[in-house]
Amino acid sequence: MSTSTKCLDRRFKPMAESLLRFAKRYGPYRLTSACRSHKEQARLYDDYLQGRSEFPVAAPGHSAHERGLAIDMGRPDVDPYRDVVLHLIGASWRESDPSLVWNESDPIHFEWRPN
Repeated sequence: MSTSTKCLDRRFKPMAESLLRFAKRYGPYRLTSACRSHKEQARLYDDYLQGRSEFPVAAPGHSAHERGLAIDMGRPDVDPYRDVVLHLIGASWRESDPSLVWNESDPIHFEWRPN
């Protein structure tokens, strides 16, 4: 699992890096996940199905992380479900462009869905 933007789709990378720079203005936000292999996604999905993950995980083959079109980020000192700043950042991300995806049920996940 990558925690670098180097692996991201070249069209999404500038968006993700801009989002991270913006978030870091409001706290110690960090990238926790970017690109994932099919095998890594399968392991995370299994963890989710077994109740070992608090965050939703897409089935292998259906994750934007596998295509370099999503990142996860958060603050190490704050529960992402209770992080008001993260929710404001996410809502702004989602409202700025219809191709940008974020929702409260998975507050660490920021995704781009190109047309």
